[in-house]
Amino acid sequence: MAKLLEKIFDEIITYEKDFIIMDAGIGREIEKRIRVYQKAMNEEEIEELKNLLYEMTKISEREGFFLGIKYAFRIFSGEKFS
Repeated sequence: MAKLLEKIFDEIITYEKDFIIMDAGIGREIEKRIRVYQKAMNEEEIEELKNLLYEMTKISEREGFFLGIKYAFRIFSGEKFS
């Protein structure tokens, strides 16, 4: 099931308009927050920081999708939340 959800996320969700808009907003936030470090770090370090933040964002987006599917399933199946 996990592989199927990964495939849905990677091949469908990431191309949806809502996701693209959300992802662009996250990108703007990353750029805004990195500005603080630009004077203290060289170009290579900034790129490394950006790559790390973008990778963490992608992991978080995917995990958030999985969690959302899990709770949607629980809601639609009538399972009680403890």
